[in-house]
Amino acid sequence: MAAFIIDSSVAAAWCFPDEETDYTNGVLQFLSTSEAMAPRLWAYEVRNSVLMGLRRKRIAMTAAN
Repeated sequence: MAAFIIDSSVAAAWCFPDEETDYTNGVLQFLSTSEAMAPRLWAYEVRNSVLMGLRRKRIAMTAAN
């Protein structure tokens, strides 16, 4: 099976209810039983998305943890 590469924009969508789609939910469900690879900067990009969401009051601190 080919490696699944996860993009930070898909992962960030899991943090923001208004960005949730059937696709992002499907990827999350797929990853519950499969493995994925991520680019080296992935964690930094996701953290930055969450930080910007907090600053813009799109999510609460409890959701960011």
